[in-house]
Amino acid sequence: MKAVSFNRVAPFYDLLARLVFGKAITKAQTCFLDQIPTAASVLIIGGGTGWVLEEVLRRKQANRVDYVEASEAMLQLAQKKYQAMAGHHQATVHFISGTECSIPARAQYDVVLTFFVLDVQPDDDTLYKMMHTLHTHLKPSGLWLFADFKPQNCWWHKALVKLMFWFFWLTCHLAHKQVPDYERAFSKLQLRKTSTAYFYGQLIHSVVYRKERFMPGDVPG
Repeated sequence: MKAVSFNRVAPFYDLLARLVFGKAITKAQTCFLDQIPTAASVLIIGGGTGWVLEEVLRRKQANRVDYVEASEAMLQLAQKKYQAMAGHHQATVHFISGTECSIPARAQYDVVLTFFVLDVQPDDDTLYKMMHTLHTHLKPSGLWLFADFKPQNCWWHKALVKLMFWFFWLTCHLAHKQVPDYERAFSKLQLRKTSTAYFYGQLIHSVVYRKERFMPGDVPG
């Protein structure tokens, strides 16, 4: 089985998202960014082409951002956007090529952003392992900003999600065909949901979670 790679779709990924979902993807990812506290350390994982990084930097709330992306093509696009913003923000940005396993071992963050990245995990066990790793790097009382697909029990949701997974199987070798159970994983991590918003006929949802306790294996602050 070939490894999942989004390099082929990187040049037109954002355009494709706008063509299919209009402004819903953008709204889902930006609606709670104002909750990022002042002088925050922020982890963006699977940030894609970098437009979300631009939005975070424009708000001037973060003083440090670690930007983790597995696709080299996506990472290069994000770096170009960052370079174009020189002089318009005060944050220090570190670009990391890799996955959650590439996060510096002792790094701790006030905010973690996972926008449309958890859905690429092949099964619920793999999803939980990834999320637990991210949880270990989130400070007590830290915020986890999440946005992704949450299909309801209606035919067009199911049809569109099936079409999306078929497209990413064809272009990126994404093998699985359904959205994982995010809420079960967040519940196991004992994160408290504080804000929720829905978009695109409730196919897309955005949620803010707050970390209220340590889990086994968490990195001390």
